[in-house]
Amino acid sequence: MAERSRLPEVDHLPDRHEQVLSPVEPEGVRVPPPGGDELTVACYKLQALLLPFLMPQQTGAVKTFGLRLVASPTVPLFVALAAVANLSLRGKGGDDCLGYTVTADRAVE
Repeated sequence: MAERSRLPEVDHLPDRHEQVLSPVEPEGVRVPPPGGDELTVACYKLQALLLPFLMPQQTGAVKTFGLRLVASPTVPLFVALAAVANLSLRGKGGDDCLGYTVTADRAVE
């Protein structure tokens, strides 16, 4: 709870968030600062392209082994993309390209 109190209070939310939060009558709605930018998103998208080969789903054992064998040289690239994406989260943030996050406390009755 102590960490939540450091987030800035807001007095306007996008309509969809207002619809979700209004039935519970929240107190102290806060929005954390945006994280990530275009570089973060690009790294995550490239990782998403590699993951089906590194971690195949619902395939036979032979196909799974083959895909992992073929994709294994990309593991260093995958790790490098993760590192770059993680470091880019420390920046000032972009156009809130990773989503809109809201925290709120419910009033005690």
